[in-house]
Amino acid sequence: IQSKIVQADFIGMDKGVAALKSGLNMLGYEATVPRRPTRPLSSDEKSELREAFETAEIL
Repeated sequence: IQSKIVQADFIGMDKGVAALKSGLNMLGYEATVPRRPTRPLSSDEKSELREAFETAEIL
């Protein structure tokens, strides 16, 4: 399991709360955008996170 989720974990560590909230939204939970000064993930970053989730079989 660890080897499957490691990429998603690295993205989460790098992007912090923004990645957490985007990940929750992808999983069907309602999460708002992060408070300033943290910015939401860009569409490219969301795609990278989604790909990591799919690789880890989370989505």
